[in-house]
Amino acid sequence: YGSRHDPGGDAGGSPDAGEGGRVGSDPRDVTSPGGASATATPGTVTRATWADEGVRGPAIDRMSGNNLGRNAPGADIVKNGVATQVRSSGSTDPGELANVARNATRDAQSFLDANPSTTQGMRPRAEVVFPENAPPSANSAIEGALEARPGEPVPGHPNLRTGARSEIPGEPPIASRGLPRRARIGGGFMAGVGFGLSAYSLYADVQAGDVPMGVGDAVGVVGAGSEIYGLAAGNAVALKGGLIGAGLALGITSGVNSYRSFERGDALGGVVNAIGIVGGGMLIAAALVASAPLAAALAIGGLAIGIGVTLFNLGRN
Repeated sequence: YGSRHDPGGDAGGSPDAGEGGRVGSDPRDVTSPGGASATATPGTVTRATWADEGVRGPAIDRMSGNNLGRNAPGADIVKNGVATQVRSSGSTDPGELANVARNATRDAQSFLDANPSTTQGMRPRAEVVFPENAPPSANSAIEGALEARPGEPVPGHPNLRTGARSEIPGEPPIASRGLPRRARIGGGFMAGVGFGLSAYSLYADVQAGDVPMGVGDAVGVVGAGSEIYGLAAGNAVALKGGLIGAGLALGITSGVNSYRSFERGDALGGVVNAIGIVGGGMLIAAALVASAPLAAALAIGGLAIGIGVTLFNLGRN
């Protein structure tokens, strides 16, 4: 693994050695885990939001442009002759999301029926906000949720059909994959910070010829770029790659720092940075598990560890 900190002197330690045998300081002790933590922030917030309806509902309501107030029954936005009910769902099932769209459209219609004097001529519409990892068919299921459906014939009963549905009046529902634009902009900013910190660390690694740290920081740069692209395009695979990249970057750079800390006799630094390896693993697991609550818990825990390692190293620099 080598060492970023010039040991100098003899085997007993440099005359400049600080407490615990630590020698000198390096900004990368902070920028490497800090970059990974910044990159992991959007993915962590996203998973926490989808996992908890109590958090998701008010948050999306504030970011969706609600102009009727939080407690207006049936609709959230009245604009351009359309009353829109914004409804979020943590489900990724196209059929369930289509039902959400139909129910939200009916709610918007009930708002119009209750306010005829101020909504004359308006049309109801639903906007369904759903997770990025829903299948592509979720968009078409939501957008076509109001269309009539002839249903399927019942075997042995040619005049009977199951699942038939009449057309529901209203504007075609809007399928909004991922969190609203304001949230994605904020997430993109944090991922941009992560990209900058990881890129700085990688540049310093190249200048120092530090291959082990260079590998970790290079993964951090790629992960941040993937996160930025995923947020801009609403691409679930890229967003998953961003969180995995952040976890790998945190785990690799923390592992290298831990090894080097123990090597120079800095036991406390070795232990704290070793915990960073665990945090990186938690971030990777959060990107891969299917359970939304478990993914949120893992992501929050991994991010907290990443921030803790960053602050610990910052305090020593």
